[in-house]
Amino acid sequence: MNDKIADLAHDDHEELLIRQLYSLVEKLNWEEKSIITLYLQELSHKEIAEILGISVSNVGTKIQRIKLKLKNLNKME
Repeated sequence: MNDKIADLAHDDHEELLIRQLYSLVEKLNWEEKSIITLYLQELSHKEIAEILGISVSNVGTKIQRIKLKLKNLNKME
């Protein structure tokens, strides 16, 4: 995972932000982690829905809730 983070980062500050994001993602439950990981890999809502066997609208709702949860987790740290 460290190589992946380094590849994504263009500078030290960006690498720090990416590490913080991955640290927060680790606190999510399995379903949330799966959805946000696929989202961060730039899969469409339709592709995520097909992979996980849920509706496209459900994917959108879950992504919004996960983003809010990550934002709240970040505030707590």
